[in-house]
Amino acid sequence: MPDLLGRVGNWLSAHSNQLMSMGAGIAGAPSIGQGISRGLAGAVQGQQGDISNLAMNATVKALMEKGVDPNTALAATSDPKIMQALIAKHFSQPTFEKLPNAYGGTDLVLTDAATGTAQRPTAVPPGTKKVNSFEEALALPKGTTFIDPEGVVRVR
Repeated sequence: MPDLLGRVGNWLSAHSNQLMSMGAGIAGAPSIGQGISRGLAGAVQGQQGDISNLAMNATVKALMEKGVDPNTALAATSDPKIMQALIAKHFSQPTFEKLPNAYGGTDLVLTDAATGTAQRPTAVPPGTKKVNSFEEALALPKGTTFIDPEGVVRVR
């Protein structure tokens, strides 16, 4: 039985604005017909408030699960600039970019928008040749993966 009462309580809580608006419309009307009409109109408006509250609660919960403190998460629901900054910091994924290098090829760089950092991957493909000079690297065919004199994996 408590499970049923709990579900009823949750439903009432989730629809509080709708129920209050419907009650206010019915209570302030001079006749039953007008009361039902005003109550239903109020219920529609109250339902919009309930939907906004549910969305805001879900947003706050998602931000808090990512480590944002509750006050900042709540502020983000009403300030788009705060929300944008928090989304970039906590929900962005690192991406790979190809950047030109001094050898006429490209380097694969891992960039993380959340931290603003860029780093080169540390994995070295098998059979990668180490070069000792800039000239030696330029002599390699285009598309060749090599390790430069500083130990950085590059592509000619």
